[in-house]
Amino acid sequence: MGQDRVLAIRIRRAGFEWALSHSVLSGYDGRVHPFRQWKREMRRGPVRIQ
Repeated sequence: MGQDRVLAIRIRRAGFEWALSHSVLSGYDGRVHPFRQWKREMRRGPVRIQ
């Protein structure tokens, strides 16, 4: 699939590090962590990684 839009933003390093440390994978991957842990983090994590 091609991308219709590209978003460019400016963010300070501290903000990027905060987002990264509060992120959760948007899809489940059993090699990363157990399903229950992922499900719990999905409810709490304000940032999703696709």
